[in-house]
Amino acid sequence: MKKYFLLILFISISTMCFSQVGWKSYSVGFDSATITTTIYSIDSEYLAKNEEGYYKVWQRVENAEFKELGNSKTPSKVTEILWAIDCSQKRIKAITVIERSYYTGKIKKEYTYPLYQQEWQDIIPGSTGEDFLNHACIYINQ
Repeated sequence: MKKYFLLILFISISTMCFSQVGWKSYSVGFDSATITTTIYSIDSEYLAKNEEGYYKVWQRVENAEFKELGNSKTPSKVTEILWAIDCSQKRIKAITVIERSYYTGKIKKEYTYPLYQQEWQDIIPGSTGEDFLNHACIYINQ
């Protein structure tokens, strides 16, 4: 019961902290063994078509790697990934990855893949990647 209370508390806090315009949550994962929660969101307002004809979409992963702080447990980081999306071929490629502090929003790490490392990845059926692609393509096709 306490684990589920923590999950609800985390979702409420993350919604308050990161309810910025455009970010739409589409999935929540919970691992009861490690009491880890992950919330996946898409920036529905940033859908840019690039020069190759593919769309670029930002994904946010709020990863609650719980750390003990007195009697409470709190999440530690947010990762944002800029993807190139090919809805018709069901594939994606990572362009930029940013890791932010959960509390301040300040960038801890940022990496943009060089063009020669930006390779298309086929989506694995039933994976979180497929879930992301399906939701991103819904926003792209609206």
